[in-house]
Formats: sequence, structure tokens, C-alpha cells
Amino acid sequence: MGIRFYNARVLSMADGEEIYSGEVHVEGNRIVYAGPEQSAGQRRDIVWEEEIDCGNNLLMPGFKNAHTHSPMTFLRSFADDLPLQKWLYEMIFPMEAKLTDEAAVIFAKLGIMEYLTSGITSNFDMYLDNRNHAKASVEWGYRTVFCGSINDFTGSVPWLREQYDTINTMGDLVSFRLGMHAEYTTKRETIEQLAELAHDMHEPVFLHLSETEKEVRECEQRHGMTPVRLLHKIGLFDFGGGGFDFADLFSHMGGGARAARPQAGEDLNAEVQITPEQAFNGTTVSISLREPEETTDGRVRHVTKTLEIKVPAGTIDGQKMRVTGKGGPGYNGGPNGNLYITINIIEEGRFKVEGRDVYQTVPLADFEAVLGAEVVVPTLSGGKISVKIPAGAKAGQKIRIGGKGFPNKKGPAGDMYLLISIVVPPAPSDEVKELYQKIAEASKFNPRENL
Repeated sequence: MGIRFYNARVLSMADGEEIYSGEVHVEGNRIVYAGPEQSAGQRRDIVWEEEIDCGNNLLMPGFKNAHTHSPMTFLRSFADDLPLQKWLYEMIFPMEAKLTDEAAVIFAKLGIMEYLTSGITSNFDMYLDNRNHAKASVEWGYRTVFCGSINDFTGSVPWLREQYDTINTMGDLVSFRLGMHAEYTTKRETIEQLAELAHDMHEPVFLHLSETEKEVRECEQRHGMTPVRLLHKIGLFDFGGGGFDFADLFSHMGGGARAARPQAGEDLNAEVQITPEQAFNGTTVSISLREPEETTDGRVRHVTKTLEIKVPAGTIDGQKMRVTGKGGPGYNGGPNGNLYITINIIEEGRFKVEGRDVYQTVPLADFEAVLGAEVVVPTLSGGKISVKIPAGAKAGQKIRIGGKGFPNKKGPAGDMYLLISIVVPPAPSDEVKELYQKIAEASKFNPRENL
């Protein structure tokens, strides 16, 4: 399914490329075509979920707001005629101390709505406990790079690491960078601890830096040097960062003029269906994947690639397989992503699988059910085994055969269960009918006595 934007004036932002009349195709979460308008016969085989007439308006990449404090929407125009540090210490910090976690999420959502009305599709957001309002970006599908803001009043370096570990696992659209509020709000001991963490993790650090002359002059009085020289001496920027380095930010958002750091490719997911016999004995399946590929002119297209994947014997329903390096291509020299395959065992033929246990229905003649019998039944391995059915077997009864289900490297194997069904002769002879008549006359069994 895709979305087609047509009748647009396209501004791609590519170097040297002017605005042109054209169209843009989106498939899934990727732009797969941006170029001149195409006739129906030229367009790729995409089922359009929506086709949008742009009315000859400008269509361009979204803006990126490189420094935001989204939950602070509740403080808009609040005492903003004061000098920065007086505004912070006397007005803003006391109000933020009253802010609840739930309110931070709500105000962040208000900020996202305001961003979108201005064409801003991603932001670099610094606030207190970013784990709270990161929920807003995840819930609303908004791309945000979050930044820590520890200082002498809020948070600590271990607390910052907790945010890093949490937010970087919340989804593809959100990520977290190390950060502090500013030099003038953070004692040197904390800055040195943060620099040590940045060295351990090889991560950049961001902060408010040299925003006012007062800030610079007071740092010179305390340390004999400007904030930039002090932080450089401490080693805070040895792995990048600074006063919100736009190029580093944009490298995580998909744009920017300078070369981005190496990044791993996108992990891909696929599902395959196999029979119980294939799952038990192992098999090879073919998977077709549509992967993005950059053309020589810088455009992106999707190509179909087929992989042969070996499914090992004993694979159970719902099991996930990882195929290393078979995901999307890496960026800027980074490694390829991985391919994750979910195995689905379909109900086909006589066998049904539940976990490691196997079920199959075994039909018995009525006299076999009454008298007992020895029957031969197939197994998933392709062989057959002989099973004794006890006298008095009932329809729906399960007979367990231990260890004949799926193998288990970490414990006992699954079992096979025979589900008994009773079958009457389809066309009994007169002699057989006469025998049944004698049984009916001799038996006092009434299966409906409780009706």
C-alpha cells in the first residue's frame, strides 16, 4: 500500500537541483520515487491507499527543529521579558518543579501539534526526565532525538544513563543523546563524571553553551577560561557534541550536509509458513524481500531479492530466527541490519501442532473401540509405529505417546496424542447387520438415559 502525491512543485533539497513539477511516491515508511510526473503505465506496481492532488503547491522535506523543550508549552510567554538567568531561576525552575509526569506528556503532545502546523517533522528535544514525554513521540509517531539536561537541581549521571538505555529501546522514531543543561547550572564534578561516561560509551554530549555574555564572563571568573575552553579541557566533547551541533543531530534524522556517523542498517522482519512435517524434519524456504537501493542519480528505489533460508529440524510454531546481515544495508560504512523470521506452522494434513506436542486423529471401528485393538499410525518423521488401543475407548479420548512430539534441546521432547474417533461401516452387509441386531438385543446400554 502506498501514497501518491501528484501535481506538486517538488523541492528535493539536493545540491544544484531546482524546483520542478513532479510527483512523490511513498511506500510503507519510505519515499520510493521523487521525480517528474508519470503516466499510469510508467508508475510502479503499487496499490495506492491514497492519491493526493497537491494543487501545484510546494512539496519538500519537513523542517527539523534543532533545539526544543516540548513540555514547556505551558510556560509560553511566561515572564519572557526578563534576562535569561533571572527568568530561569526565579520564574521557570519553580514552575517546572510543580510539573507532573502526566502533565509533561500532555504538554509535549501540544508541542508536537504546533510543530506539525509549521511543517516541522522532527526535533531535538532537551528536558528533565525525557522518559515521560518520549511516550508522546512514540504514541503519535513523531521523530525525536532526546537529550539529557542534568544539572545541580535535577538528575545525576547514573540517571542520565538510565534514560539512555530506556529511550533508545522505545522505538525506531526516538533516540537519546547524552546531555546537561549548561555549565553555569552544573558543578564541575558532575561535568567530569559526564565526560567519563561519554568516554566509556563513545557518545557525544550536548548542552546550552555560551548563550549570554553574563554566562561567559562568570565562567571566566570561576575557571579562568570560557565555557567552550573549559569543557574542551575536561574532555566533554572528545566524541562530538557541543552546543547542539546541527550536523550530528541531522545525521540521526536523515539529513544534513556533513557526513553522518556509520549506522547499522534497518532490521527487517518476515514470516514463513511451513507444514508440521517440514518443521519437524527441517526444510529450506525461499523468502522474497523488497529492499531500498540508492540509484546512481541519488534516488531510492525498491528491488526484490530472494533468499534461501534453512529452517532447522525441530522448529516450533512462533519461533523466531535471526539471519545476521541480511537486513537493510548499513549507512556510511555501518553494518547491515539483521533479518528476523517468524515461523508459522500451518494445519495441513493429519497433524496438528501445539507447542512441542503433536496431535492426530485415529479412526476406530466401533468394535475396535469396545474390544480394544492394535493400530499402526504415522509419525512426523515419515515412519510408522504400532499402538495398542485399550478396550472401551471413547470418541474424543486422547491417548498419549510420550516423546514422539518435537525434540527439545533444553528439556524433554514433546508428546504425540491420538484423538479417537468412532466410525461405523459405510455399507454393512446383511450378515453384519444381523450381528449388530443380536448385539442390540443382548445389550442393555442406553446412551440417552440421561436426556
